[in-house]
Amino acid sequence: MRPPTMISRLVAALALAAAVTASAAGPAARAALAASAALGTRTGAATGTAEQALSDAVDDFVARAAGCLAASQVCPLDGTVLEVDQAVLADALPNGIALAVVPESRLETAVATMSAGQLASRLATGAGSAVLVVVDKANGRDSFGLAGGDLTDDQISDVLTVLNQSQAASGEQAITASAAELADIFAPGAAETPAAAHSDSDSPVKSFLRFTGVVLAIIVGGVILLVAGLVLIVVLILRRSSPKRRGRHPVDKKLFDKSTHADAVERWLLKLRELADLYAAKPSRYKALGRPIHLQINSVIGDVQELFRRLRARGSAQQTRLAEAKYSDVLKKLVLAVDRDYYQDIIDNPRLWSGAPGRVDAIGRALAAVHEQVLENIKQVNASKDLEFQVALDSLLESQRAAKLSDVYGDGPDGPDVGRSADHDPNQPERQ
Repeated sequence: MRPPTMISRLVAALALAAAVTASAAGPAARAALAASAALGTRTGAATGTAEQALSDAVDDFVARAAGCLAASQVCPLDGTVLEVDQAVLADALPNGIALAVVPESRLETAVATMSAGQLASRLATGAGSAVLVVVDKANGRDSFGLAGGDLTDDQISDVLTVLNQSQAASGEQAITASAAELADIFAPGAAETPAAAHSDSDSPVKSFLRFTGVVLAIIVGGVILLVAGLVLIVVLILRRSSPKRRGRHPVDKKLFDKSTHADAVERWLLKLRELADLYAAKPSRYKALGRPIHLQINSVIGDVQELFRRLRARGSAQQTRLAEAKYSDVLKKLVLAVDRDYYQDIIDNPRLWSGAPGRVDAIGRALAAVHEQVLENIKQVNASKDLEFQVALDSLLESQRAAKLSDVYGDGPDGPDVGRSADHDPNQPERQ
């Protein structure tokens, strides 16, 4: 049994005082005092019995709550109807914290006199872990208590601050609505308390500054993205319109088989492709007959491939072999004409060559004549006619005002030796 309370001790003291007084009084007084002392004793006993009953009720409540919390992280006590799904509440709670929801109307009298914090402390002791208590009040103003576990005073204060400042309609809804803030409280390295965060958010000046910062960040980010997009568009346009790309025809190796002449055609086209890219870097410098020479070379490359593409689709095998034989020799001569050791050296070092302008013009006429012959052969394939080659090499340019390849490669005052053998190295033309 519990020790006597203040009330029982007071009654006993009064009875003792009355007994002392009665010892000096008469028999009647002593009898009255004896009756009074007996009444006080009975009153003290009754009071102690009532307190014991209330204490037992609290212990029973704590024991039931501890059993419920041991089985589930969320425990609605005494028939409480949760306003939020139990699984949702469990997800919203920080790790290591259990929840007990207690209806104010169904609490035993002694428990109802306790605050939510006191009740949380008792339940935490019984459950052996941190317990968050929600007292479900009839007036809708639920109260909260938190105690136990390894929680610090600051963490307990922060949790209660967040929940009490929530505008949710019930305690359970306040927990789910504040799940992120509750998680931040227990996050490693959390420096700012929710109370301070709420205080900052309530400041109009700080709210305005934050809003202004966000708007400025969005504007600056948008401007940067816009500028980057414009730069990218300009770069793409310049690359598409650059001399290196304009009119460029990659060599399709699938057009040529493994025969000797076909390999030669492919090899000379690749060489022309290399030279065209070289001269495209300085189109205003490397010209012939007033036009950038890389454009003229690109035209020849593209149409030669178109000729062989149409020959494979519409022509005969004999026509294809004939074209391969003819163009392997013609393209080799063009490579010799526009290679670094001849055309480029004439342009870069005209003082070392006799008749340099005439040589450059002859190269331009040779390119034009070969291109014209290719176009004529394409037309013959389209008309299902036999391929006709006006001249093989030396007289190929007779239609261009008697300008011949011999002007570029032949004997005479304007050029080196014409009669080069087919085995002559294209990278070693003679210089005069």
